[in-house]
Amino acid sequence: MTRRRVPTGLSGILALDKPRGMTSHDVVNALRRLTKERRIGHAGTLDPGASGLLLMCVGPATRLSRFLMSGIKVYEAQICFGTATTTDDAEGEAIRSCEVPDRVADADFATRYLDGLGLPATVLQLPPAYSAVKQGGITSYKAARAGKALELEPREVELKEARLLECGRDYWRVELTTSKGFYVRSFARDTGDALGTAAHLGELRRLRSGSVRVEQACTLDSLEEGEPLPFIDPVAALGLPELRIDAVRAERVKNGRTLTLSAAQLASLGQGREGVQDDTVVPPALAQPEALTPSSTEPHLLMSVVRDDRLLALYEGVASTGFAHPRIVIPGGVALPSASSPHTKAPSGVQ
Repeated sequence: MTRRRVPTGLSGILALDKPRGMTSHDVVNALRRLTKERRIGHAGTLDPGASGLLLMCVGPATRLSRFLMSGIKVYEAQICFGTATTTDDAEGEAIRSCEVPDRVADADFATRYLDGLGLPATVLQLPPAYSAVKQGGITSYKAARAGKALELEPREVELKEARLLECGRDYWRVELTTSKGFYVRSFARDTGDALGTAAHLGELRRLRSGSVRVEQACTLDSLEEGEPLPFIDPVAALGLPELRIDAVRAERVKNGRTLTLSAAQLASLGQGREGVQDDTVVPPALAQPEALTPSSTEPHLLMSVVRDDRLLALYEGVASTGFAHPRIVIPGGVALPSASSPHTKAPSGVQ
């Protein structure tokens, strides 16, 4: 007989500092064991050898994962020169070794090289053979493991900033600000090729995802059974404008109905946050660059819909018509941290 899933009432976004050696799915499984909640996902994979910020969506908040993925990412990475590997990182086997030019150890040269990339820029990047990219329904890393590597196509990604932190005889430590879909392993590989040598990614740590920073993250070891989960503010994490609605409109939102935005609501996008009332659009404290905003070419606005300190839904407004249509509706909503709610408490007695 199939066991019925008992709702836990948990719904929120958890910022975790993933340790090296765990896959992102390992983290999902660990949280499932801790909370007994099966609906857990992550917003942006980190490789097993990487550490740092991993956003976890719990319960109905899993519907937010694809929107959380769209924000910029900031990484601290170590590029190791002299050796290329099968996976473009330290986990793979060495496939080529080269002499490392003396200029690699020159901090001034390294800085000039990174400055010369002309950032921010859109670049064509070839994903690593050992990646989750799919082609014709086949996953690249599975094909590579079977000895049948796919002929992957370069993809357009954005590299917004690259800053040198440290350099040595055969390594650079850099901070990279990127778009979603950017492979730091590919950047390390390509940097080696550009400098006439070989290179792979030695270490990687994610410092930021969208508006959330690793300093806000907790660790798996710090989570205890029966204690409240330290969910972060979902509205701040999304970095989208906020539409605060009254009780009547809240019922419409729960049923996935279209809303009508007034000229005053649209105009409020340029105003501050103080003294706002229900049915007011509030600009985000830190909007994600990828968020849709009204413009002559794309007159759509993605916004967080909030009532009584709960995120109820994400709506997309059309500036030319004043209508806002649901993108996702979250059953029960997601509580903001300021709200006192038993739904942020993990169940006790989990084995």
